[in-house]
Amino acid sequence: MSADPSVEVPLRLLIVDDSAAARATMRRAIELSGFTGHTFIEASNGPEALKIILQTPPDFVLCDWYMSPLNGLRVLQTARAQGSRVRFGFVSSDTSTETKSAAMTAGADFFLGKPYSPQDLRDAFEKAGFEATPVA
Repeated sequence: MSADPSVEVPLRLLIVDDSAAARATMRRAIELSGFTGHTFIEASNGPEALKIILQTPPDFVLCDWYMSPLNGLRVLQTARAQGSRVRFGFVSSDTSTETKSAAMTAGADFFLGKPYSPQDLRDAFEKAGFEATPVA
């Protein structure tokens, strides 16, 4: 924590998806939403994400719902069971009420349906308590 509140400390953001193209899209959308200057970490599957979350916790996780061998919901549930309180958001093409409910019950900060816009991400991140990078 900085002694000067006007100095923004970069966040460590973990992006989780089994598609490299989807991870790049997620990162670009985060940057376009106004969250710039942060450190991005990537995981290509659930077990890799869980290892990062438990060993070197990021400030926030943006995770796809459907992955193998460990889907996004199981990543969040396992992290919570291990005592992690990392902030967590989901993106998915499955926008059913049951899926959204399962995500929120497990402790997700937000759930966005695909496709989503940079503004959707900005709104979700701000709802989760993060502020966009001020424009100079």
